[in-house]
Amino acid sequence: MLPMTAVPQRTALSHAFGALAAALVAVKEEVAYCSVCCNITDAGVDPLGRRDFWRRINALAESGITIMVTTHFMEEAEYCDRLVIMAQGQILAEGTSEEMRARFRSDALPNPTMEDAFVALIAAAQNQQVGNAA
Repeated sequence: MLPMTAVPQRTALSHAFGALAAALVAVKEEVAYCSVCCNITDAGVDPLGRRDFWRRINALAESGITIMVTTHFMEEAEYCDRLVIMAQGQILAEGTSEEMRARFRSDALPNPTMEDAFVALIAAAQNQQVGNAA
């Protein structure tokens, strides 16, 4: 057996997620509702490993398993059906990535990214806090 450091990250990630997926599919047969909460920790994972991870997440979601993902990578948020953006325990926005981006579309920014939407939401929340404190 190879030490973990000798195993490519995508292989280790794939095996771990594959085992989780198999267990969830088995459990799904026994219950009417199944959900998974994932704190995305794929920072530093190679692109093939990240692609495999999301392919597996999507396969689980398509099989009817609810997946709740937490991530600080806004480009990864694009992979989710619905989003909730929070700061300091407060929900700042919720909806689809398209709804979030549309909220900040303008002549100056005709194609905002999720990162643009996130930054604008945080700035608005901070400005509101300053206004409330005054």
